[in-house]
Amino acid sequence: TTQKADFLLVLDKGCIVERGRPEEILEQPNSRYAQLFADEKPKESV
Repeated sequence: TTQKADFLLVLDKGCIVERGRPEEILEQPNSRYAQLFADEKPKESV
């Protein structure tokens, strides 16, 4: 998984938009990777 990676490159339309360690990228405000990560997490049912 991406969480176990040492280093990530996040691409958007073929361009690198973010790079770094997964935990560092997740902390960045407005991170595209964080948005993708949140979209993949299972939602809690009520």
